[in-house]
Amino acid sequence: MKLPNSAALQAKTKLVELGKLKLPVRSSVQVVKLEKKLDEMIGEFIKVRDGLFGKYEVSQKVVGNQISLITKNPEGQDKFNEELTELLNMETEVVFEKIRLPEKIAATCDACKHNMDKLLELEPDVLRPLVIHNLVEVV
Repeated sequence: MKLPNSAALQAKTKLVELGKLKLPVRSSVQVVKLEKKLDEMIGEFIKVRDGLFGKYEVSQKVVGNQISLITKNPEGQDKFNEELTELLNMETEVVFEKIRLPEKIAATCDACKHNMDKLLELEPDVLRPLVIHNLVEVV
């Protein structure tokens, strides 16, 4: 599957959240393997991005919760934006096993302590970039 750098960055942060859950072993292994592949992809992205930052002498300007990337030379801002956008949209072929999330997970009743299955509940925000890019499925 081809995955743009921007999608890999989004998916990585959500995989970290998913990795904090108690999942069946198979699903946990799939999360770890995909994280590793995305780490490799993101590592290459960061090297090239940092090269662009150096080339255009970029600094960050923070206003509220927005970060703006500003070049030292204003004439280079458009070229920098164009190259960064191209880098974010660049796709890389990623071969992986889709993460198979169970509909239910093992749990213990708080009142009587017996074992039971309960629905796996995740915030849509956690799943959004993973579903959009077809990285997970429910089994």
